[in-house]
Amino acid sequence: MAVDGEGAVAVTDTSGRHRMLVMDRSGAVAFSLGSAEGTSTPGNVAVALDYPNSVAFSEDGIWVSDSNNRRVLVFDRAGAFQRFIRLSGIARGITFVAGGEPRERYVAVVDALASEIVLLDEAGAEVTRYGAPGTTAGHLAYPNDIVYDAETTQLFVADTGNARVQVWKVTWPEAPGATGNPGTQQTLRT
Repeated sequence: MAVDGEGAVAVTDTSGRHRMLVMDRSGAVAFSLGSAEGTSTPGNVAVALDYPNSVAFSEDGIWVSDSNNRRVLVFDRAGAFQRFIRLSGIARGITFVAGGEPRERYVAVVDALASEIVLLDEAGAEVTRYGAPGTTAGHLAYPNDIVYDAETTQLFVADTGNARVQVWKVTWPEAPGATGNPGTQQTLRT
């Protein structure tokens, strides 16, 4: 689930309905997107979801990880379909990562199949990957969720197969206007 700071709450439902709901804080549903069979969204685009495991609000949209369809879907705030981003693995958790100079914004998705963190730019292009399958620090086993703490610039990853949480410190190119991918330094917490 996710909140936008302005009163909207988004929840994914993988209990057989395979949908995402957006509601206000009192629980009144504004709209529902997707189902296993596909339902029309505002703009009349049919959306079929298969294990939508995570949702996140961007400034102007809603991003949903559609795990078994191996993609991330992007909707506007009213629920109209905008685009999809194809992934090679199984998208589980999703979060936004911001930092660096000039201010850059990325989308971090945990790939349960590859046991990696995939970093995308806001257009959906893959920037880099972190991690690898395994049991030692820096390695993941079927990660299921991810959260970014902007204050500490850390990614917290639910390393489900290893029964632990791993913490990755995001580092940014140092010089103003510097180009290059953000890097990470990994620490282990269980």
